[in-house]
Amino acid sequence: MASDRVLGAALRRMALALLLFAAASGTAVAQLVAARTETLAPAVFAARRAALLERLGDAAVVVLFAAPVHARNHDVDHPYRQNSDFWYLTGFAEPGSALLLRTRDGRPHATLFVPPRDPGSELWDGARLGVDGAAPLADEVRSNGALAAELKERLAGAARILVQDAGDGERRKLLDAALPAGGAAEAGELREALGRQRLLKSSEELALLQRAVDISAAAHVAAMRFAAPGRFEYELQGVIEASFLLLGARRVGYPCIVGSGANSCVLHYDSNRARIPERATIVIDVGAEYGMYTADVTRTLPSDGRFTPEQRLVYQAVLDAQEAAIAAVKPGATLRGIEQAARRTLGDALQAGGVVKERSQAMALLPHGTCHWLGLDVHDEAPYRAADGRGEVRLEPGMVLTVEPGCYIAPGCAFVEPRFHAIGVRIEDDVVVTAEGCVVLSARLPKSIAAIEQLMAEESHFPRLLDATEWER
Repeated sequence: MASDRVLGAALRRMALALLLFAAASGTAVAQLVAARTETLAPAVFAARRAALLERLGDAAVVVLFAAPVHARNHDVDHPYRQNSDFWYLTGFAEPGSALLLRTRDGRPHATLFVPPRDPGSELWDGARLGVDGAAPLADEVRSNGALAAELKERLAGAARILVQDAGDGERRKLLDAALPAGGAAEAGELREALGRQRLLKSSEELALLQRAVDISAAAHVAAMRFAAPGRFEYELQGVIEASFLLLGARRVGYPCIVGSGANSCVLHYDSNRARIPERATIVIDVGAEYGMYTADVTRTLPSDGRFTPEQRLVYQAVLDAQEAAIAAVKPGATLRGIEQAARRTLGDALQAGGVVKERSQAMALLPHGTCHWLGLDVHDEAPYRAADGRGEVRLEPGMVLTVEPGCYIAPGCAFVEPRFHAIGVRIEDDVVVTAEGCVVLSARLPKSIAAIEQLMAEESHFPRLLDATEWER
């Protein structure tokens, strides 16, 4: 096992390497990060609330609840993460909160209900903002103890009551008790309106997304340098999540996927407990969350540092498919059109390489869609249908999506030769639509065969803390 001095020096070198990678971005979007902190200005949230009420109309009264705290086991809770819609409109991260949004005297008016200061609770759980601390975040801030009475008063006579309860059953009971006789609170219209609003990202949002992507890219590079046969999938997960924290991400945007060998053919494999085999592909699908916005970036590695001929053929087919799909991202395009470009290219390449005999077989090796929206959630809750219900959403500048074709040849696949079995490949980048076409936020993370093999040949700055054989003795 490494000594404390050796371990400390290794960790310092590793942190410096990660920071240098993340600081080197040359894109215009990334430059915005330097001028902003992780926290957005209160005016950003006020503008979002005004835009939402403009969509919904003056008659709408909107009620949103913060995400509840969820028990993990016994007296231990899961780490708290605010509901995305609630944060989008308030910037307030504490549980036990609520937002009442309505038009008053022709202007948007937001009342935020927050937990009061409590020295006893704060001794255990940390400081709260309280009413005074949260004052910049809304037009009016009240203690959450006033919520029931305020709802009763404000909802009386309301023509349209729209709610998002975030699964908080106790506060939903308060709302139901406050509804006027014969009244009802509707959720679908609010979900639709917020989803369409969240589709278009502001410059502030793009800056936070770029930072999340840069952190994720640095973690991928660290994992590429560390990966080797005989190590465990969870060791790569450890390298990735340590990189996230060292570079300022609060948490993962979703559970890390590190699947090697046959596990690389499992789309959302996240147990990450297997030993990495020789001559295997490793699918690494991870995303850091920064400022509440998450990246979603995937790369596929050869466990030995060099792709076998079979792996190389499949990998290049997926890479060609992804490049064709990214070329199709532009204003007016649809996600279906982008996916068709990927599938057409993938099918041609797999047939030409002798992996499959028929196009339908190639399509069976890509069992998922190639794009989804990205933002506060890894699968951002935004509509895929056009607002008029006719056809799909057409891309506009400011929309952010992933482009992620794959090919998964599971062991025992009946229509593919055994030499290709247990090869799973997915390549995923995060893309923002621009007036001219698109910008790939994760473009700086290498994905060519030569670049990946070169990175894997470089020295890792992460020490291996304990050889797995030491655990087994």
